Amino acid sequence: MTETCSYTFDPETTKNESSLSEVWSCPHDSYGASEDGHCIFHMDPEQRRKHDINSSDISEAIIPILKKEPPQKRAFIGAEFNMIDVSHADIEGIDQNPTDFRHTTIESFNGERARFEESLDFRHSTIGTLNFDNADFEEGLLCSGCIIGELMLEEASIVGD
Repeated sequence: MTETCSYTFDPETTKNESSLSEVWSCPHDSYGASEDGHCIFHMDPEQRRKHDINSSDISEAIIPILKKEPPQKRAFIGAEFNMIDVSHADIEGIDQNPTDFRHTTIESFNGERARFEESLDFRHSTIGTLNFDNADFEEGLLCSGCIIGELMLEEASIVGD
């Protein structure tokens, strides 16, 4: 039996505003070689390098979660990513709940030409580059309180919020 990731996010400890009202615990399986019991999404970048986990590995792990897992598993709150690449992916989840990237730090998120049936929630996150050129959002995009360095939305279609 695998253990669950030990990462928790307490909105009381953040110096910034939060849309979370209670402590959140990561639902993903911990990575066996992780020194702190974190999953690959919550391992710090140095641990990922040490275990040869790169941005492609993260992206490849995220896409099936976005497509097939229930909402509690589609949450990556507080994670730190170099790059997430879901370009050209057709993301149609099993329900209409958003994918939760709140309070994340992401150097680059590439969703170019992707289709997202459910909304993506980036509230209170810091993102260097957010590329959604030619992307389709059927349920919107939540970015309140988000800091974005470069935003690309050329010919993107956003329905909803």
